[in-house]
Amino acid sequence: MGARRQGRPPDEMVSARPNPYGAMSIVATPCCVTRSRKVAMKYELRTYTAVPGKLDALLARFRDHTVELFARHNMESVGYWVSQSDPNVLIYVLRHTADPTASWASFREDVDWKAAFAASTIDGPLTTDVTSVYLEPTDFSALR
Repeated sequence: MGARRQGRPPDEMVSARPNPYGAMSIVATPCCVTRSRKVAMKYELRTYTAVPGKLDALLARFRDHTVELFARHNMESVGYWVSQSDPNVLIYVLRHTADPTASWASFREDVDWKAAFAASTIDGPLTTDVTSVYLEPTDFSALR
């Protein structure tokens, strides 16, 4: 169970949980109703720190497998970026078209994902850290 981090609004909980890459994800998730509207989890900002020297392999896995698998599991790729300040960091945004928890669960169980993950990590993990934050667009956002 998550704990409210100091400085966070009371409707947001922060928790750490294992992710499909063998690292822990820090996740800020809405947990209740605010001002008569339910907080919707539509977008997810994810940051992957690659093992030094393995960013190209991580990018190849996304390019060749992961992006297509996300679409299969109700996750639309909004964009992918490599950090200019740290060349070992991949940042991307997903738009969830269904329940994110169910989408991630079905993604992790996908036999094609399991095969791609196993093949890409045969020489060891590609990441040292993965973080995830769910986002809700503002009323003036173009991404509503």
